[in-house]
Amino acid sequence: MEDNKKQQKSGQDLEFRYYEIPTDTYLIALLGERWILNYGTDAMHFHNYLEIGYCYYGEGSMILGDREYGYQGEVFTVIPRNFPHCTRSRNNMISRWEYLFIDVEGFLKRQYREKPAMAERIRKRVEQKAFVGTFGQDRKMAGLIAGIMEEMRGQKEFYKESVNGYLLALLTEITRAAHEDDAVQQNFEKEEDQGEGRVLKAMEYIAGHYREEIRVSALAEMCHVSETHFRRIFEKITHATPLEYVNMVRIQKACILLTETSDSVEEIREKVGFPTASTFNRNFKKLVKMSPGQWRRQKSGKLADYKISIYKGW
Repeated sequence: MEDNKKQQKSGQDLEFRYYEIPTDTYLIALLGERWILNYGTDAMHFHNYLEIGYCYYGEGSMILGDREYGYQGEVFTVIPRNFPHCTRSRNNMISRWEYLFIDVEGFLKRQYREKPAMAERIRKRVEQKAFVGTFGQDRKMAGLIAGIMEEMRGQKEFYKESVNGYLLALLTEITRAAHEDDAVQQNFEKEEDQGEGRVLKAMEYIAGHYREEIRVSALAEMCHVSETHFRRIFEKITHATPLEYVNMVRIQKACILLTETSDSVEEIREKVGFPTASTFNRNFKKLVKMSPGQWRRQKSGKLADYKISIYKGW
């Protein structure tokens, strides 16, 4: 499958689409007719979990980072967390996709309780690159993806145990593919001298400590670079300043709590780390375009139905 270099365009928005995975499992599956559609308006976005897409039919382009790949039926994509991408149907054509979102880190920690170094080694390999595979050339990986989707669709007795088996085999195959020099694969480089590794480390820290006060100087020190350099590489990679990203994560968490709990707005403000009501309300309105109370009244609680955007030049 031939790929073409895609130039980044100014003014393009980048969306952070955040999913919550239930505590008793390590993945969610987005299946069914809802994902049969024209993807012509899909915006560049990234997720907090590994995304695997499985295309049954249709034609169009997959944009992975700064590369564009043509797709047609019987292809699949493997896209690491925090990796910008989007799907574009050709000529308003309808495509059928289904998706898996996988908590790679949580799953591997459980599978390799006694071997944390192995869990970390596999995680790094899995998140090393984004790529497009085909049913014909990558039959084993495609079969494992299809197996997980069918188990999640049917949810027969012991389906979770079956999914865990499939998932371990799938991550193993992705790990093996990580070092293949294939023209259809887009390397997801994370070398320290390029900055991606440092920024990913900071993003992971923010995800675990958003309730606390987070200083940019401390993030830079943790990543072993100057604050000026850290700000520059963070904004280059995420298209947001460190503070904007922290606030985005906090507001997304607030959206979840507003929808799924009966906690007061003030209690939620404290839980997500905003020091004052004024900063919470100001940032909420900036990102979500409504007040916390309006959000609570209007939203249904379905995470897949909403998203938060940071409007930065791409």
